[in-house]
Amino acid sequence: MVKIPALELDRQNWKIYHVKLLEHAATKGWLGVLAGELDNEDWEGCNALLHELLHDTIHISIYI
Repeated sequence: MVKIPALELDRQNWKIYHVKLLEHAATKGWLGVLAGELDNEDWEGCNALLHELLHDTIHISIYI
């Protein structure tokens, strides 16, 4: 499994975070969901897992 670092508040590690997030999504077959392609049969499940992943790796103040 690819380890995704938490995105720092100052976003200094954005490039690393971005690459690791895409690597993880690729290993799980979620790239189509990130690209907005709806041809995946389990789109809602993958979308929910991606939301959880983002929630776990992005600080709440970045969302706001």
